[in-house]
Amino acid sequence: MTMWVLLLCLATTAPDLSVDIVGNETLLERVLLAELEFWLEDLRTNPLDEGARDDVAYELTQIYRERGFPKATVTSKSTTKGGTTEVVFTVVEGPRRLLGELTFDGAAHFDAKTLQNAFQWQRDGVFKAFGQGPIVFSDEVLEAGCVGVRLLYRLDGFRDVATEVALTERDKGDRITVDVLVKVTQGRRYRVRDVVINVFPIPPGLREACGVTNNDVFTPRMPVEVAQRVQRFLADRGYFSATADAEPLITDAAVDLHVRFDTGPLATIDSIVVQGNNRTSEHWVRRHLSFSVGDLFSKTEFEKSRSALLRSGLFRNARVTGKPVDGTSNRLDVEVELDEKDAIRTSFRIGFGSYELGRVGVEVLHQNLFGYGLYGRARARASFRGEEVNTTLRVPLVAGRRLFFSIDGGYRRFEEPSFVRQEVKGTAAISGVLPWDVRARTGYEVRDETILDAEASIPAELREDSRSAVLFVSGTRDTRDPILDPSSGTMTHLRIEVADAALGSELDFVRVTGRFSYVLTLIGDVKLSLNARAGVIRPTQSIEIPLGERFFLGGARSHRAFRESELGPKDGDGESIGGEAFAIGNVELRFPIWKSFYGAAFFDAATLTDDVADLGREGDSYGAGGGLMWMTPIGPLRGDIGFNLDPKSGEDHWVIHVLLGHPF
Repeated sequence: MTMWVLLLCLATTAPDLSVDIVGNETLLERVLLAELEFWLEDLRTNPLDEGARDDVAYELTQIYRERGFPKATVTSKSTTKGGTTEVVFTVVEGPRRLLGELTFDGAAHFDAKTLQNAFQWQRDGVFKAFGQGPIVFSDEVLEAGCVGVRLLYRLDGFRDVATEVALTERDKGDRITVDVLVKVTQGRRYRVRDVVINVFPIPPGLREACGVTNNDVFTPRMPVEVAQRVQRFLADRGYFSATADAEPLITDAAVDLHVRFDTGPLATIDSIVVQGNNRTSEHWVRRHLSFSVGDLFSKTEFEKSRSALLRSGLFRNARVTGKPVDGTSNRLDVEVELDEKDAIRTSFRIGFGSYELGRVGVEVLHQNLFGYGLYGRARARASFRGEEVNTTLRVPLVAGRRLFFSIDGGYRRFEEPSFVRQEVKGTAAISGVLPWDVRARTGYEVRDETILDAEASIPAELREDSRSAVLFVSGTRDTRDPILDPSSGTMTHLRIEVADAALGSELDFVRVTGRFSYVLTLIGDVKLSLNARAGVIRPTQSIEIPLGERFFLGGARSHRAFRESELGPKDGDGESIGGEAFAIGNVELRFPIWKSFYGAAFFDAATLTDDVADLGREGDSYGAGGGLMWMTPIGPLRGDIGFNLDPKSGEDHWVIHVLLGHPF
């Protein structure tokens, strides 16, 4: 019995399908098959079904006609050999219709370029991505464009506008060029003669709230917009159940806008109920509401309160709604419904670099400490070159965390090539977001720098431990997107520090550091990345700046023709001692190679001097090279080789770097 069932299944199984398209001189077969995929499914299920075959032929005909081949025809034929059915679709393309000139007659109000933008013509050819190549004529695009032209006019007061199209075809054998003339009858432009309010007495300020004055251009949406403004005006003055409407009365080209409304009774807030605050203090929630029990209802205050709750970052959603108390129309019960985010988040990070080798990190974030929206973070990181621990407590000073006070503390130990840096620091600062999304920060910071295991050849005054107490201000604006592998945007950063004995500092100096990065996509997935950094530390007393406060350059994230911190001033034994001023620029071109693999070509230039006065006088260091990167879910894993274009005595001619992430 089983054998007979198997034989029956084999006998009724649909044969394999082979599809070919011939005669397609203009459009690629693989492109056509991709667009026909949905219709080919039925044909694959039953290759002998003539109806399914005709459906594919019809859709193929439509594809050609949409691409400017109005006379295209498609025929089909199928043959079966063995277990395979071969279906061949034969295309006769015919001449192609291309757009010649698009002109307008009678369109005095708008210029031709504005009207041409209403027509979404499609280009063809290998250069279509650059806005070049022939423009395909399409009846559908022509019709939609005329609708767009009429809409432009109506939105600017021309209610009676009409369009008429005249086509002139020029047959050039393999193609037909179509010249389009759009005749526009503008008609009269309608304007508001008066706003008539049909309810008395008129509340003070209501007429201004309509947002319309005499002689304004009348648009189709104006009555709806005026009614909404009037209703909003009344809702902000305690009228919870207010309704309004506006009706235009047209005489010739003048419009009288008649406004009617019903205020209903004034409504006051009788109670406020907070729901969904499982972890957040109700007192904290009520403090972020801009209304209280006994206040008149105000729609604006409801919206401001909802916005403040969402900006706090504690909630996925927040709703502030009012409903009349049972049996009344002048008292409201207000419900504040909250959907809280998870308060605690833990993240783990891994990385790799040629100098640090492997590194791991963990971060624990609590964004609602004690239920009062306090932000706490603890972070630890370790590598083969050192370890680091930081803690942060941030206290919002205003609703929405646009301004907050923070206390930071941290410990860091890191092995530089010629010494070990050990740092303990604490910071108290005020941070906020300024216009144009500039993140600003100012505060007081104390750093204890301890120098360990320094090479004996380094001057003793540079190996001294130090305490720096500084006042600082910084600003950052970052528009790069996305963060892991940006394709566009800029990042600008500036920080100024002043250290003085009056602040408790053992050192007296002024330090300024800045950075600018720019990423743009050139074509396809080819990206150009530019980076510039500079810094100066200037002693305000005649002192040496110790190692812990000096600048170091060289490595996978700065100048790639040098090993870590090996660029710049050296002591008598060739050990790096850093400098007091630097400038560095990087240019990198990133381009796809195959699937998730990309290549890079770069040029790096930098200067690091031992004294501020020598900046710009001593020679620059130049490097160039290339790299290969593999795009992983956690960022690019890349290997770079940098060549020193002018190696000096003791410097490497080339260096290899391995890095997880982009260098800048």
